[in-house]
Amino acid sequence: MLAQLLYLHAYRRRQTGVGEGIYLTDDAQPFSFGRSIFLPRRLPDDIERYVLLHERSHLSHRHFAKLCALQALVALCWWNPFAWLFLGEMRLGQEL
Repeated sequence: MLAQLLYLHAYRRRQTGVGEGIYLTDDAQPFSFGRSIFLPRRLPDDIERYVLLHERSHLSHRHFAKLCALQALVALCWWNPFAWLFLGEMRLGQEL
């Protein structure tokens, strides 16, 4: 998990910022990390507004921090199937 966090920090430095924590990437999928939103460069304008609202919702609900806490829980309780199920359900619920 620490290696993934370090990779995401380095990834953010390599991207083009367009203001207020929004970065343009060559990736196909939009995503958020910490207080940053990453959008594909080739996103149609009519869809970009909705994607940005969706990603801002992730930031306002602090989904990234919650996922990190759950990843730590799963790391401590890796043998417990309910920890894994809870992590999966939280990821699914956050996307809704």
